[in-house]
Amino acid sequence: LWVSLLAFRSAVPAALNKHFATAGVVLMVLWLAQYVIGFISPALEPSSLGKRPFCYVETMAYALPVIVAGLIFVRRLYPLRPMRTAMSVSLVAGMLPALYMQIACMYEPFHILSFHILPGMVMVAVGTLIAARWQKYRSSSEQ
Repeated sequence: LWVSLLAFRSAVPAALNKHFATAGVVLMVLWLAQYVIGFISPALEPSSLGKRPFCYVETMAYALPVIVAGLIFVRRLYPLRPMRTAMSVSLVAGMLPALYMQIACMYEPFHILSFHILPGMVMVAVGTLIAARWQKYRSSSEQ
C-alpha cells in the first residue's frame, strides 16, 4: 500500500518527499526479507500443497493490466521523473500478484522468491519499457 502511494505521489510535483520514499523502500525490503528468513526459520512447514504449475505466468499476467492502467492514470498527472514513476507503478503491480500467490500457491521460500517475487520484479522492467515506448511515441508525435 505504501509503495502504491509512493508511485502515485511521484506523479504529482512536490507531493513526494525523501522520507516518504525511504519508508516505502524500507517496508518493501522488510517484506522481502521475511522470505529470506524463511530459509532459516520458515513461518509454515514448507510444502508443495497447492502448487500451481504456471504461477510465475499468472503473476506476470495479473500484473500487466495493472501496469497499463497505472501508467495511463499517471500520464494524466505530471510526473517530473516519468521513468521512476513507471518503475514504482510497475513494482506495485508486480508485487501485488506475488503477495496473492503466497496465499494461492505453495509455501516454500525458494519457490516464493523464484516464481512469485522474481516475476514480479521482472514486471518493473516491462512497465519501464512500456513507459519508454509511450514517451518516445509521444515525443515523436509532437514534432
